[in-house]
Amino acid sequence: MSDMATVLKARSFSVDEYHRMADAGLFEAGPHVELLDGLIVEMPPIGKAHWVSHGRIFRYLVKALDGYADVEGQISLPLGKRSEPQPDLAVLALSAVEDRIRPVAPAEILAMIEIAETSLAKDSGPKRLLYARFGIPNYLVVDLAGEVLLNYNAPSDGDYGVVQTLPKGDVFALIGVPAVSLEASAFLP
Repeated sequence: MSDMATVLKARSFSVDEYHRMADAGLFEAGPHVELLDGLIVEMPPIGKAHWVSHGRIFRYLVKALDGYADVEGQISLPLGKRSEPQPDLAVLALSAVEDRIRPVAPAEILAMIEIAETSLAKDSGPKRLLYARFGIPNYLVVDLAGEVLLNYNAPSDGDYGVVQTLPKGDVFALIGVPAVSLEASAFLP
């Protein structure tokens, strides 16, 4: 059998194994990582445009959603037994923050938000499919280069049925918080 015929098989990890590796210090000196469908995936470094956008969006959402939902930044949210993504921001039902001891249930996640400075392919590909599979009602991708906000919603059959491309000036609402109008401009550079 030649080397060309050898098939490499990736080792898939569970959330529990991922946590044990983190507890053992495997990720401390290396790049920032997250667990997606059993694979430990490197996260790109956060650039200045990403960092500035993150702060601006976080402050906007905290004010806009006050009393309706909780906004968390750089949170780690287990989804099933083989994924623990780390979205840039998450909008959670108020019930999710009443008891900080238990993990957040996927049904309590109203929206996941990713800021794509260099990660648009990952954010609009595998992460989109993961979030849809777990029924996250809204998935927002801030495309910094394209200066648009992608609003994925209506999860069904492992993908989102609707995607809206929102430029500056457009207004939208999260499915889980229909009473609050959000401005796409607040998400964009």
